[in-house]
Amino acid sequence: MLAMLRRPLFVMLACALALGAGCGPKVVQRGGVLPEKRYRNVVSLAPGTTEIIEQYCNGSQILKGRTAADDYPGSVESVPVVASVRPDFEKIKSVGADLVVYDSLLLNPQDVSKLKSLDVDTFAIDAQDVSTFITEIYRLGGLLGGETNVSDYVDRIENARSTAQGDAITPKPKVAVIMPAGGGAYFVNGTDSFLANAIRDAGGDPVGPKADRFVPLNAEEIVAANPDAIFVPVNAKDKAKAVQQALGVLNDPRFKSITAIHKGKITGFDEDVMLRRGGRVDQLIDKVHKFLLEKS
Repeated sequence: MLAMLRRPLFVMLACALALGAGCGPKVVQRGGVLPEKRYRNVVSLAPGTTEIIEQYCNGSQILKGRTAADDYPGSVESVPVVASVRPDFEKIKSVGADLVVYDSLLLNPQDVSKLKSLDVDTFAIDAQDVSTFITEIYRLGGLLGGETNVSDYVDRIENARSTAQGDAITPKPKVAVIMPAGGGAYFVNGTDSFLANAIRDAGGDPVGPKADRFVPLNAEEIVAANPDAIFVPVNAKDKAKAVQQALGVLNDPRFKSITAIHKGKITGFDEDVMLRRGGRVDQLIDKVHKFLLEKS
């Protein structure tokens, strides 16, 4: 029923965007206008945007370039690599890209300007909350002919949010996301980030510095925040490394007084799912909620 109600809403949204398409600039970025065409030669410059395009927007037909870090789903491995640390602008031009999709946290303004100089349209995913992310992927789906699949994906996200709200934990557990940086240093997720807002949707209360991304962790501050649960983004493809990453946080003597540590409320979490604004946000919300529920 939720899907049946949402699809007409999506159609109305797409039509409203299309009506304004001929009145403004061609570039689609940060709330720009929808072009009067669908794109058929697309380059993705972030693992998360590649997930969305490949899974929900006819990626097997239209995705012509990706970054070296893009590894999900497995079918993207056949797509040419056009970026590693930075985009290779000559390769992007050579594949005939008519649209470049990217994550605004992962591409600097200079590279965005360079892309525009290639006379190619751009689309940025830059949502800092799940509701805005849904709006953005609806727009992207309209550009790439993926309306139905995107709507199905949104249904799964909304179902995960609804389930978490229905099983609300009171009081909300304080949650920290801590990522080992090597040499005994760590990063902690900021409370203004997309991930923090997804954790709120999952029923948690994120703690950490006021930032929209991961920042260097101050051990005294995280001890003072005293999270009830800790997630450690880990390399799920390397089980031994994943265990080592999680144990590093668990066994750090600076954290021993934290509630999450001495009650064992710490877990490794697939970093690809946790850190990407991509095609598995429903899984992120669902798995975070289930862990918090089990440990409440």
